[in-house]
Amino acid sequence: MHRFLPLLCGLSISAIGCSKKGNIWLIEIDTTEGDGLSCAREFNTNFSGALASDQASDGALVESYTDEGPKALFYAKIVDLSSNQVSLNSGTLLLPGERDGNKAEFSWTSEQKYTRTVDHEADYDYTVVDRQTFTTTIDMEFSGRTASGSILVEEGVSTDESESDTWGEEGSRDLGDVGEITWSARSGTESNGRDSSECDGDDCRKYSATVCGVEAPITATLTDLSKGEDFSSLVTLTNYGSFKTTDGSNLGGGYDTGW
Repeated sequence: MHRFLPLLCGLSISAIGCSKKGNIWLIEIDTTEGDGLSCAREFNTNFSGALASDQASDGALVESYTDEGPKALFYAKIVDLSSNQVSLNSGTLLLPGERDGNKAEFSWTSEQKYTRTVDHEADYDYTVVDRQTFTTTIDMEFSGRTASGSILVEEGVSTDESESDTWGEEGSRDLGDVGEITWSARSGTESNGRDSSECDGDDCRKYSATVCGVEAPITATLTDLSKGEDFSSLVTLTNYGSFKTTDGSNLGGGYDTGW
């Protein structure tokens, strides 16, 4: 279950009267609306041979899923931090936000990066960088005791590899005669060989990335709950929902909203 839990609250301090304790809002994400989850895949390489028909040197493949899940409903509050700066709190996650009049955008990106390098005196270098990002963006427009807008959730995974196209014979004992980068070619799996040139340029490069995203409308209603209300008890009152998708998506089972 993805616990990115976006936080929705009233925005304009002058119009809504936010305090340091925050106003409590009831938030609904209509996960049945929108186009549902879509994924874009990119593959780039300087491999000089003929790639398999299911790969392209550049471009993207788009996949869409249309299964509908239940709507999400939860409580959240807003706290005014400083001029044009606010925080949104759903009880399990904080999102920073900026306001402009009766509009606001809240966004947070978490990124994890893994880098591995191999160097050898036989003119050999290999680097691989794996990245994974997860971004939640909420755009809201407030009018009195109500608000509307949208939530956009995106997850990205990428792998970027670079390896010497050739290297010296003295590196065979430590590295072998076959490198780490491989390609799915028309003739089968091709590997980066030590004493032959498979790529355009001094180094072989291979990049693959997948970005999946989903957008859904949001509505919010200001409650009459006291600012002194025990918010920790309210965050347990949640109707969980899931965006339009399928268990087969690479974002996981149903792409659960976490609410």
